[in-house]
Amino acid sequence: MKNYSCLSLVKRGQKREREREKVTKSYYKVRN
Repeated sequence: MKNYSCLSLVKRGQKREREREKVTKSYYKVRN
């Protein structure tokens, strides 16, 4: 159970990173 929660947390973190990456890329596109 503990391992499972840790795994889901990691996955959620990766998802958030990807979203942030997408946002920053589009932001740079708008600026350039």
